[in-house]
Amino acid sequence: MSWKKILNELSFRVSDGVPDLTNEQHLMKLFDVLKEHEWPVEARVELLKNLTEVDIVKKKQKDGSYGGAYTVQKHNPERGQKLITKNASQDQIKQVQKKKKDDGDDDSTQGSEESQVSMSNTIDRGGDSEIKNLALKYGFKEIEGVFKPAPGNAGSLLNEVVSGEVAQMLEENPNLSEEELIDILYKRFGDTELFKSKKKNGNSGNTIAGDLKTGDIPEGKNKGLHSKLILSVRSGQRKYKKSQEVAKKNGFKNSKIENYYGHSSSFDAMVNDIKDKQVIGPDGTEISQEEAEQLIRSGGGGDNPSDTATLVFDKDSNKVIMLFHSDKDSTEALVAQSSIKAEAEANEENIDKMVEDGSLTKEQGDKVKEDQQELIRKNNETEAKLKKVVNEPGKWFLKNVKPKDALKSIMNDENPDGSTDKNSTKSKWHPGVISKATGKINKNLKKYLPEGADPNNPSDEEALEAFLKFMGDDDKGVDKDGDPIVPTDGQVTLMERLNSRFIEKGAPDIFSELEDIRNESLQLQRDFITEQDKIKVKVDGKEVGMGTLLEANTVWKQFHLEASNPNSKKGVHKYPGMFETNHGGLAVDGETLTECMGGDVKNKDDFITRFEVGPLEEQKGVSGTQKGKTTGGKRIVYAITSGGEKIEVGQKVMRTKTGKTGKLQTVYNWSKDMKDCFEKEGKR
Repeated sequence: MSWKKILNELSFRVSDGVPDLTNEQHLMKLFDVLKEHEWPVEARVELLKNLTEVDIVKKKQKDGSYGGAYTVQKHNPERGQKLITKNASQDQIKQVQKKKKDDGDDDSTQGSEESQVSMSNTIDRGGDSEIKNLALKYGFKEIEGVFKPAPGNAGSLLNEVVSGEVAQMLEENPNLSEEELIDILYKRFGDTELFKSKKKNGNSGNTIAGDLKTGDIPEGKNKGLHSKLILSVRSGQRKYKKSQEVAKKNGFKNSKIENYYGHSSSFDAMVNDIKDKQVIGPDGTEISQEEAEQLIRSGGGGDNPSDTATLVFDKDSNKVIMLFHSDKDSTEALVAQSSIKAEAEANEENIDKMVEDGSLTKEQGDKVKEDQQELIRKNNETEAKLKKVVNEPGKWFLKNVKPKDALKSIMNDENPDGSTDKNSTKSKWHPGVISKATGKINKNLKKYLPEGADPNNPSDEEALEAFLKFMGDDDKGVDKDGDPIVPTDGQVTLMERLNSRFIEKGAPDIFSELEDIRNESLQLQRDFITEQDKIKVKVDGKEVGMGTLLEANTVWKQFHLEASNPNSKKGVHKYPGMFETNHGGLAVDGETLTECMGGDVKNKDDFITRFEVGPLEEQKGVSGTQKGKTTGGKRIVYAITSGGEKIEVGQKVMRTKTGKTGKLQTVYNWSKDMKDCFEKEGKR
């Protein structure tokens, strides 16, 4: 028996890479490693009892029996019938094992499919298990000093954690079906906060995830959670299949995988796990330790737009393959989110490169940068008006609505006629007015409290009066840094929603003013592209307008189209097969993207010279106070094949996510044609 292999295997599974035989969790990992090396249970127990003063027992189940995973505990003679004691003879060991076998509780018995995988209610293989267990325990909420989830939402957190665990389960038993995997997940993690939460940012709701339908959910199952588990399982199946494909391609006869969540702690664990290993790409290309760490820690960025990662270890050598995944629940999911400022900053690098290669003079390059900054400044000025729109409603409520009536409307989400308003105001009271965490009034409202009010514990009516005075104040002053004091997004939304309920009672109609602001913002962007297109640059021998070029660069980046470049030198795209987007088990990689864009677009220059900017159209409200009014904008973008056929790549949509008075944010979605092509050409 190779002790080196056993200890190396154990080091893979402990968080710091250094096994500690006084640590109970490390002992259990050793117990599992020995099992994988086909040690009989009595031999495993014998070794651990010689190393420690503790016993190895079956985990106690809810029904009082002992089965499933093993655990470490102090000797307890009351459970001798299920326990191999520290001083047991070989005859006693055999008797206990016979008893276990007779009870259907023998570790060596195959039993059901699920008995071949871990049934622990924690993730304990190693890697980044610690942060994943915190995610299961707390769900998508920050616990100060303990846990802060990676960017996303509860659904993405569940997908990223669970899909990785599914891949691990399939490594233990590749024969598990989708239904069996889901059943095991319920048994293992069904009682965790991540699975159970029904609050905002929870997973256990009625909204079906992705592109699944009601008929896909078994009778009696929670629609929200079960649909998310289906997609997570399919994502995990794809991750497992991908890992096996690259292992086989690189001649790994005895591979082991570890999957990682996209948390900074996961990055640390991943860097630790590749230490002193020979890191390679899926095609066998060797990667230096320095570059490998850089790729890992850039996860979630432009040159590595991944959410999760997989390491494929070769137990017979020192090699390890790196894989990265961008996890989506379906092709309907947002591809990316951005802003005018972020896109301008990203384009500065492209402008500098054009100056370097002579496509632009330095003066032209500087002018384009200045124009971008001017666009940002004008757009900020325009959107600053959104905060002031609610000044008049604040003044009107102070004069025309009794505090108790306004407060009743807020706390009961109630219209003046007694009907319920689906646009909640109660949810914005905290933290817009009163902090839920501290129970204290928002700092920007304190000076507006009526005389005699306790600043540390005002009544709700006093707090409401302070809120309305603050919202109606035309000159709120400046903060300690000299910047104008403005309402928070939550405060603006609260004022707007409350005001909407009282329009028929004479409250100011702010929606025409909002429409004017939206149209002004959209026109700024139209004018920028038109003006920049007057500057012509050569790209691959073809003349392209600067405005179109900047937009093409943005689309190329936001849709991760660099993956289609077989000669890329950027990040994960440098190594063919290292990155793919996983849409609930449907994978899109560079080959798929190239095929779906007509087969001619193989690098950014190809894309730019075939790129066409669609018109920026106003998006109109369809109901309520904003019916028929401009609420945002949409632009269709195209790639053009050499044959002249237009292929719609996707849509760039400007919309608000923080209420009717919120700033416009840019999101990117795939077109129907691209999604249909992914279904046909993607990998499952």
